[in-house]
Amino acid sequence: MAKKIISKKTPMREQPPKERAKNYDEVPYGYSEKEAMQEARRCLQCKKPICIKGCPVEIDIPGFVQLIAEGDF
Repeated sequence: MAKKIISKKTPMREQPPKERAKNYDEVPYGYSEKEAMQEARRCLQCKKPICIKGCPVEIDIPGFVQLIAEGDF
């Protein structure tokens, strides 16, 4: 069976505009565990992972993302 390709980015929940206009709290709420795992699986399908070349300290970013995809936070 072929792997399902996830191409749509998982949108991050945000504070509604009317609320954030009245405070200085963070606008994005971040991902839930399920959303983070879904987005990590999408990220791992990248054909040109420029994150590897772009990291000045050569961290294994795909390795970290793989752990998130597996739910290993």
